[in-house]
Amino acid sequence: EYPDPTHPNLIYYDLPGVGTPKFSRSEYFNMIKNQTKHNMEFKDFDFFLILSADRFTEEDAWLAQQINGGGKQFYFVRTKIDISINNSRDNDPDNFNEEKLLNTIQTYCLKELNALNRNIRGSINNGWNEANIFLLSTKLFHSDRWDFRRMRKSLMKDYPDKKRDSFIMSFRTNSKDILREKVSVLQKGLWQYAMVSALGGAVPYPVVSTVIDLATVQFALSNYKKHLGLDHKSLEILLETYQMGSITSRLKSSASYLFYTPDQVFAKIVRSEIKDEIAEKTTKQLLKYFPMLGQLVDATISYRNTYIQLHEMLNELESAGINVIDYARDDFLKSRDRSEEL
Repeated sequence: EYPDPTHPNLIYYDLPGVGTPKFSRSEYFNMIKNQTKHNMEFKDFDFFLILSADRFTEEDAWLAQQINGGGKQFYFVRTKIDISINNSRDNDPDNFNEEKLLNTIQTYCLKELNALNRNIRGSINNGWNEANIFLLSTKLFHSDRWDFRRMRKSLMKDYPDKKRDSFIMSFRTNSKDILREKVSVLQKGLWQYAMVSALGGAVPYPVVSTVIDLATVQFALSNYKKHLGLDHKSLEILLETYQMGSITSRLKSSASYLFYTPDQVFAKIVRSEIKDEIAEKTTKQLLKYFPMLGQLVDATISYRNTYIQLHEMLNELESAGINVIDYARDDFLKSRDRSEEL
């Protein structure tokens, strides 16, 4: 099992293949229960990915039937599609057509699976269609290509509502779509940080309120950077893993890439320019939680200032994240082109 590093309650399981003497069809799910740390039963899993780098087997089709019959979602994933494409291009560069090749692979997988399905004794499944099959590469900079987006949308659509946001945040931020979806999730929680500032604003000491605002914004920004892959550690890993040193210099010259210092955050809080439409919205939200009078005005100001500042900063970090992805992809493609020339 592999707990997500930032969401430990989200756990991925690498399950053994079915059909071996140890994991026979009749005892497969019982064996899974006995050998997983938390005694995971079939009903405890949210969805299943059935992966193959070459061809699917009758055991894969049988497993899909069991999953489907139990009311769970499953996805056939044909991996290493980048290798198949490169091999086809190398073998016949003059007649190579990527779209045609992808259609051929998907059609072959579909026919193979449906033929296997019909061969399974007692089969009650009428077969599958293209929507069940996804062609992918697990390499970082191919994560926006082929069927990755389609599979991710299917996963999120089929995922339980209460867990969907955590699932989105568990994705590595290696595509613009994922980045934008993460920003959308983070925006939902702006009010929580703003509420902390509002509580500080209710304290009848201006210095205390300012310190609380500053600490709240700094804490929120630290979390945003970590979730969006913009913290120092994430960028260092990116640079070390893919050896794209020019990203550093390009980021430093990027106006949207803002690693706020305490002084910068303080300055933004002090000179905050309140937008009427957001101020009205946030004030109404605040009144739901603070029906009493007292320090309502100060609390409202702290709430809306923090809300707006974090909203603006999150948008700026989104732009920075897009730059990181663009820079990384550009450097990767240049490096690949140089390798191919050699």
